[in-house]
Parts: sequence; structure tokens; C-alpha cells
Amino acid sequence: MEQVYNADLTHVGRILSNPDYRESVTKLIREKIDRYIELFKARNIDIFDVYGNTIQYKTGADYKEYVGRAFEEAGWNISRTPVTGDQGADLVCIKAGLKLVVQCKFYSGNVGNAAVQEVHAARGFYDATHAAVISNVGFTRSAIELAGKLGILLVPDEKLEQFVRG
Repeated sequence: MEQVYNADLTHVGRILSNPDYRESVTKLIREKIDRYIELFKARNIDIFDVYGNTIQYKTGADYKEYVGRAFEEAGWNISRTPVTGDQGADLVCIKAGLKLVVQCKFYSGNVGNAAVQEVHAARGFYDATHAAVISNVGFTRSAIELAGKLGILLVPDEKLEQFVRG
């Protein structure tokens, strides 16, 4: 039995060493994973990131908690602001002399200027060095233009892990 297993491993190794085959297998695996993710979402089944955190958010509060945990796991000290009277920030994050205010937006459509304006005000209110809007969707052209002028960071969800660690 072990000889058959070893022969199978050798055969698989030879196949995977072929770059063309490896590329097509990688593409096939990615497509299957994407299909499963869509099925999970359609059935409202939670999906987990590499840290075991759920990434299928059901509310803005869930999303804010997810973003806060990402910052904490990357070594940031964070404060969660109250739901009302937050002065434009959901999170105040501190690390290595930086003070970052974050506005979390869990939307179904692109995030517009209002979020940029809110976090800009929060940067001044909390005496922060930096400000960011983090969202599960994209940003309008107008929001991108305003953020560029005001020095506000716009972070799409798929860049969150890279952002908090960078």
C-alpha cells in the first residue's frame, strides 16, 4: 500500500512541476473556491479568514468589529467610539507614534464624499495624524478626488490586512 502511495506522490509531483499544468490547476482551484464562497454567501453561511474571524458581515456593527479586530491583531491599540456622537470616527487606532481615525462603511453601493468629510472632521477632533475610510465596497470618483485633496486614505476591504500591517 505504501508503495502505491509513494508512486502516486511521485506522479503528482511530476505533473505539478509542469508550469502550464500548475497554472491551469491553480486557476481551477481558485474558480472552485470562488464558487463555494458565493454558495456560502447565498445560504448566509459564515466564511472565515486565516485568523478564524468571520468575514461575512451582516450589519455595519459586525463590520466595524471585524475591522477593529484586524487592527488589534496587527498590534494597534484601538478605541471604539460610541455609536452616536462619534464625531466622524468609528475607531481611534494608535501604534508607533501614529494616531489614525477610521470610518468603517458597510455599504451595498460605492462610498461617497460624506464618509471622507466625516473622517476629515474626526482627524481634527481626535488630534489624529492620519485618517482612513475602510469599506467593503468601492469609492465614488468624487470621494477619491476629495480624499486625495484632504490626505484621507481610502482602503477597500480586500486591502485591509495589508493596510493594518503596513
